[in-house]
Amino acid sequence: MGRSLTFTQTQGKFHTMTQEISRRKLVTGTAWAAPAVLASVTTPALAASNADDGPCLDSIESYAIHKRDRRKVSADWQSPNKYYEEVTVPAYARYLRFVIAGGSGGTAHTGQWWSNSYRPPWWSPGPEDFSDYSGGKGGGGSIVEGIVKVKPGQIIKLHAGVGGIAYYDKPAIGGEGYSNGGDSSVLPESVIAPEDREKMNNPVYNHVVIYSGSGGGSSALLLSDPADPSKESLIAVAGGGGGSGARGMASLPYNPQDEDYADTSRYKKPAVWATDDGKRRSYNRQNTKPPLAADGGYTSNVNKAVDGEDGMEVYELNPSATVTVHSGKTAESNNTSGGAGAPVGELVSARGLAFSSTPDMHIRTSNVPGVQGEGGEKGRGADGVAAYGYAFSTTDHATSQRNVSGYIVSGGGGGGYSGGGSGGAIVVGAQTFDPDQHQYYDVSAGATAGGGGGGGNYVASDVIDVSIYTESSRTNRGWRTDGYIEYSFCPSDSEIIWGEEVLT
Repeated sequence: MGRSLTFTQTQGKFHTMTQEISRRKLVTGTAWAAPAVLASVTTPALAASNADDGPCLDSIESYAIHKRDRRKVSADWQSPNKYYEEVTVPAYARYLRFVIAGGSGGTAHTGQWWSNSYRPPWWSPGPEDFSDYSGGKGGGGSIVEGIVKVKPGQIIKLHAGVGGIAYYDKPAIGGEGYSNGGDSSVLPESVIAPEDREKMNNPVYNHVVIYSGSGGGSSALLLSDPADPSKESLIAVAGGGGGSGARGMASLPYNPQDEDYADTSRYKKPAVWATDDGKRRSYNRQNTKPPLAADGGYTSNVNKAVDGEDGMEVYELNPSATVTVHSGKTAESNNTSGGAGAPVGELVSARGLAFSSTPDMHIRTSNVPGVQGEGGEKGRGADGVAAYGYAFSTTDHATSQRNVSGYIVSGGGGGGYSGGGSGGAIVVGAQTFDPDQHQYYDVSAGATAGGGGGGGNYVASDVIDVSIYTESSRTNRGWRTDGYIEYSFCPSDSEIIWGEEVLT
């Protein structure tokens, strides 16, 4: 039979008492009081052995303690800034149990992403919930759980990352974190060639300008010695999710007043992409028929890097005419190499559909690969890349009826131990024509972009009881799903047992 110090609470005060009890006890009631209260209690410094670690290393007891006494830190969802906090390990603690979640990637879709069992109180579904196909879903932030041994007086440094965001019609900055998510923010003036700027900015032409989702910021936990706080030990990093891709189109008929425009010839059909048939959503991956909006990458529930989902379009003119845009790669866990950027996409034309200049149209098609995420301990997610294209009349520059352009920026990668790669971007200038009659008709500029890959995770070798999975990305256009950190302390059996004793 061993001796132990046990603290019980009576009328708001702590009292010490000793009692002959077993080394193994059931811990009930409140797990521990707050560190501020414990600091005022004088306890003997008893050496702990692995045999005395008791509930700290028992997965069931440890989780029960964590569930009762966990504390949570997170960023303010109204702020784009990460949350940082330092906590001193209290005198009684020998182990720290933690749950770290990275920020999710931004979502460009405006539909309702929540299940019937979860719906934020501020959410009011609108008529567009089931009919918007302008973008995909951001990747969920990673969640890393584990237990690590700590010493009283050590400083715990907590970095809670911010989720990415998407606005569709304006730039999106990546979520801040231990490492930041990539942006989807390249401005047109930094990409468009000088000779194209006047037409691309002409207010009477039909333009579409689109931004995808930015990547989520990573969350992290570090330990440092109070004698030298600058010397840090990285314990764990939870990567941020990749930002979603987006899609859109500017299109115009060759001549709306043409009496032959109603002709049923397939060559006179609009040079536009097919839309959804209304029976399914474009992000439903169980049905792989296009259109498919590109999603951001993440880490799966079996700690596997899941790359962003590719986007795919099909033309109404001919289902064999397709455009496929690729998403960025998710970084592998405990790997200092960033996720690869998306490769260039694939364009498949069809008879009666031109992707390059015709006798009466100057057509530009742009197909840009993504960028690799940053490597290293604080790997920033790669920024989205930009593409632009157009179909401008070579004979009639004064009207908007035959001039269209598109500009799009792809999804940013999630921040992490190494950053996720960014998606590719494609703008396709197109015109329908009758190859037999040599007649040219409708024009369009279709823009589509891939999502970013998720950021990588990290877990130190001395962390035990490790689990890595992904956070459910319950987000929407214009909203962030931020990361967070939950933690709790655990004493050893030979030191202090909080709550009611059970004698054996």
